[in-house]
Amino acid sequence: MRPAGNPAGGASVISPEEDTEVSKTDKKKFETFVTPRGTASWPHLNAPDTEYDDRGVFHTKLVFDPEKPDHAKFLAELEERLEAHVEEVKSELPPAKQKKLTINPIVRDEEDRESGEPTGKKVVSFKMYASSTKDGVTKKREPRFFDAKGAKLPISKLPKLSGGSELKIEYSISGYNTPKGTGITLYLTNVQVIKAVEYSGGGSKFGDEGEGFSVKETEGGAFSDESEELDETQAEATDGDF
Repeated sequence: MRPAGNPAGGASVISPEEDTEVSKTDKKKFETFVTPRGTASWPHLNAPDTEYDDRGVFHTKLVFDPEKPDHAKFLAELEERLEAHVEEVKSELPPAKQKKLTINPIVRDEEDRESGEPTGKKVVSFKMYASSTKDGVTKKREPRFFDAKGAKLPISKLPKLSGGSELKIEYSISGYNTPKGTGITLYLTNVQVIKAVEYSGGGSKFGDEGEGFSVKETEGGAFSDESEELDETQAEATDGDF
């Protein structure tokens, strides 16, 4: 079975030891992947969301079109990852409990906001906890951001991203089995902003169609150049403290 997404090359990521939900088995398998270019839905990436979790959560959904070959391949590989995890869980359960296993989907249908009918596109969720506590010590963290050219982008200079922004996400996969169900979670580590739609009441385009979001200073990451004749902004990239 092939991994879901393209393996990320050389970028620093949060260690799985820092996440309380990553199992010992997953620590041994820890690696990161990069999604195809998707469209953000309800992103909460500029600051952690603390409404339902005091630890704070950076999260977003990405919408993919299964009619596009790279999107279809990505979605199929995620389903394979989920299936493999479910089979592993079942192998450790007696037959009676195997039949009662609830499987939480990793790929969901996008629904039209007005009619509630499927649009034909698919939705995948990603998240990162903004803090974790181990041995009484709490560590804070946040994603690293990159522009369309793969240059580092400080979170302080990140536009307030809203739905419609086009992103690629570097992520890791962690399996779980709880009373609420069995499935896999996609933990985001880094985010590439290819097109930024900035929230300003109703939201507005950040740059013309065909242009990509860019910062002036380039610094290597896991993402390739996704720009199309980009005009560089004057924002200077600086290292964040992660």
